[in-house]
Amino acid sequence: MIASYLSILVVLTGWVPPRVVSTPFVLLGNVTVPAALLIIGSSIARVPVLRMFGNVAIYLMSALRLMLIPLFILYISRLCSVDNTIANINVVLAAMPVASYGTLFCIQYAKGEVIMAEGTFITTLLSVLTIPLLTLFL
Repeated sequence: MIASYLSILVVLTGWVPPRVVSTPFVLLGNVTVPAALLIIGSSIARVPVLRMFGNVAIYLMSALRLMLIPLFILYISRLCSVDNTIANINVVLAAMPVASYGTLFCIQYAKGEVIMAEGTFITTLLSVLTIPLLTLFL
């Protein structure tokens, strides 16, 4: 929280910190996404392949997440006369695979790490097909 408040203060005042101070923070910021993906990848690597592809509940959740919810959002958007461009953007955003943060939180709190890793993997894999299909439908 302190770092957030300091960053707001830096932006509001327009203060440019010296390179000695800013460079380590830039490097730390640049490594966070690759480090998170490495952690998620190592979590997925521990799950046996047959288990990864054999969980029916994951496929049902993936169908809901990748197809049904985006189509429901499209229906609601058209029902409410939302601009087509905005509706299409919302549909594509809703069709994205499960966020990697869910896996990171499951790892941090040691709750459901394997099932979340399976969901992240399967939804990412299936989204290669579902996102183009949804955009063709739009």
